[in-house]
Amino acid sequence: MWAEFPARSERRPSPPRTTLQGRLRPRGRWSLVWLLIPVLMLGGDLFGTPAAVPDHAESITSGASHEGRRLAQFRPGGMTLGRVAAATNGRLAASNECLVVGQVDYVAPERAGLSRLFETLGRSPTGAALLREAAARGARVCIDRATDLLAYYFANMNVVGVRWDLSEGGRVIFLAHELAHIPQHPRYSDNRYFPPVDLVLLRRMREAVAEATATRIAWELRQAGFGAAWREKLATPYADVARAFARAVEKRPGAQAMAVATRAAFDQWFAAQWRRNVYDRMTVAHLQRIAADAIGLVPAQRQITDGFLTRIGRLGGENFLANSSARQLTDAYYAGQLSAQNARQIRRLGQQSGASRRSVAEGPFTDVAS
Repeated sequence: MWAEFPARSERRPSPPRTTLQGRLRPRGRWSLVWLLIPVLMLGGDLFGTPAAVPDHAESITSGASHEGRRLAQFRPGGMTLGRVAAATNGRLAASNECLVVGQVDYVAPERAGLSRLFETLGRSPTGAALLREAAARGARVCIDRATDLLAYYFANMNVVGVRWDLSEGGRVIFLAHELAHIPQHPRYSDNRYFPPVDLVLLRRMREAVAEATATRIAWELRQAGFGAAWREKLATPYADVARAFARAVEKRPGAQAMAVATRAAFDQWFAAQWRRNVYDRMTVAHLQRIAADAIGLVPAQRQITDGFLTRIGRLGGENFLANSSARQLTDAYYAGQLSAQNARQIRRLGQQSGASRRSVAEGPFTDVAS
């Protein structure tokens, strides 16, 4: 999910349909940010009450609007995060532009586009595997014409929303990324009993796996004759991930090429400081909300291990992270390199957690994704 928000004086109407390249080319003070407003960013009742909150979405900045309201209203201190979830939930629940994954409807005009999108994605073996997983879980994909997000995943609603004024290639790569998050939950959802520093790593892992998976799908579709998704990927600030994938395929052709290239794309995700900082700030914000809830932070009782993290890399019948010769997933390359500000805040939250005498039944935040 990419967002570009101009200064108020620079705002201009968007064309009804545009390519990602056109949307993402920086102009003046326009900013490019890929955030995934995880269930944590738009929290809702983050601690038990099922709330529809997107796993992935753009950053909320003043000047953007959602259903006619400035998204600044939805920040902490403004409208409660739970009301954001409720508004979106109500709109999508009543929408006739939703289709359960696995179903086909070429009669209703609103759903024909989704059917074609599923058909295109299914031309990739990895995309087909994600569609089967989403279908087994009864997930829905919805056209969302009223959102400022490019795509998002609502864990509790079990729904992916896709903005429709993107090119076909853009829809494919954003849908692929969001579908890649579905198998991650609830096993890899945030858990109150993980220490704060581990939750930083866990979020990074979810995002890197989803992006590497989407990149692989774009490559497979290119090989199948649909090159639009790959071209769109190369037009985004995530082009370095795509190039890492392509280099790995060229260096090691053969049966293991896809697994090796997916791992290369995954590793490349961590190379960009801006990516780490963006998602680390989301984790900090989420933990600060946990600290302020009725239970608060609790002493850590579990620790993330390499073995636990490795299983997040399962794709169909393979695991692209199961490589004994590669660095461990708890290595500082993946877990470290926090900005000074994020590191201070995580350390402070860790101290607050360690000093707590509270306890609560262990379990993932199923209403919080990525």
